[in-house]
Amino acid sequence: MLNKVDIPILKKGYFKSSFLKDFISSIVVFLVAIPLCMGIAVASGTSAFNGLLSGIIGGIIVGLFSNSHISVSGPAAGLFVIVSAGIETLNHNYELFILAVLISGLLQIVFAVFKAGKFATWVPIEVIKGLMVAIGIILLLKQIPHALGFNADFEGDEEFFQKDGRNTFTEIAYSLKYINYKAVIITIVGIISIWIWTRVSKLNKVLQLIPAMLIGLLVAIIANKLIIFNDFHPLYPDVVLVDLPIFSSFQDVRNSLNHPNMAGIGNGLVWIIGLQIALVGSVESLLSLEAADDIDPYKRVSGPNRELLAQGIGNFAAGLVGALPLTSVVVRSSVNASAGAKTKMSAIYHGVLILIAVLFVPFILNTIPMSGLAAVLMVAGYRLAKPQVFIKFFKKGKRNLAVFLTTVITIIFTDVLIGVIAGLVVFVLLKYVFKIWKH
Repeated sequence: MLNKVDIPILKKGYFKSSFLKDFISSIVVFLVAIPLCMGIAVASGTSAFNGLLSGIIGGIIVGLFSNSHISVSGPAAGLFVIVSAGIETLNHNYELFILAVLISGLLQIVFAVFKAGKFATWVPIEVIKGLMVAIGIILLLKQIPHALGFNADFEGDEEFFQKDGRNTFTEIAYSLKYINYKAVIITIVGIISIWIWTRVSKLNKVLQLIPAMLIGLLVAIIANKLIIFNDFHPLYPDVVLVDLPIFSSFQDVRNSLNHPNMAGIGNGLVWIIGLQIALVGSVESLLSLEAADDIDPYKRVSGPNRELLAQGIGNFAAGLVGALPLTSVVVRSSVNASAGAKTKMSAIYHGVLILIAVLFVPFILNTIPMSGLAAVLMVAGYRLAKPQVFIKFFKKGKRNLAVFLTTVITIIFTDVLIGVIAGLVVFVLLKYVFKIWKH
């Protein structure tokens, strides 16, 4: 497993064939990943910097060892509950918590050695498609408040019941009281520009190199600068921007790093939390990997055991420097595919760009309006949850539709793991218990 690390940049003709596509795609993923990394970190009870570290490691280290061309890794909303509960269980001793993250990485490497990745091959396509559609619907619903200019819930939240006491639907209703019309205009302009560029770019091969989502973000930044009014809602005259932490020196960066407290290696709670992270993170990564392969335009198949190895190495590294645990993530992988990435170098580049942004140019990224990012993520959500997918399963028959809809609805109202388990239960009942499954 370790004897071959497929790095496209070493292949003959690589720069000619895919460098430009991958690099431009990585810019889009990088811009989307920044607020997601920070939002999940802050909501988990730690600093935004620790989330960004996770994004850097997920891009560079996991990207080097994974053999998935589309999948992108980083801090995931699916681990949010475990992370926040784990930190609280350890009395907010972050050094003990990241020791658990380090342990989770070692456990994932063990899972890879024993080929536990074969779990992914047992999941039926109805459940995988249901996962993708559910994530798409959640993206659309969760971005509506951000599109309206209301940013009380953290960016990247996928939970139905939110930390602020509201749920996905009541948050939308509540945000209608605080509409920021400038944010709404930026969102609409962003979506329209993505739609127009998708069609215009087909007329020229050079234009096709520039992802429509990147155009949408650039238009959103320009719109934020040009639109000036304070009359529509005096309480919220300005849009909320990305808020990347700014360091005055490299010493500040070093001082922000945390290191595991190895004295806690005999603490049973640390091992329990490490096992929870390893199990949940592995399942989510394998499911995300299957989803990423499904949306890969070149229909390449990734190795699940290799992915577990990559995630394990990534989490081990995360534990060493104080980053949040990471997994493969459907949202970023979807954006990567939509932006036109050809190889996994796009994921690696996006990690490098996060590193450069944190160290050298945070002030530039802090000009991006959150409503502009909402436009990009809403488009990504729609592409995952197109109506055609529902029609396809409707035509397949009631049994296939039942598994698909069970997965979608349960994920929307609970979380990914519960939704996948529900879909698998219905699949098993229909096929093996009642034996009424027909292909």
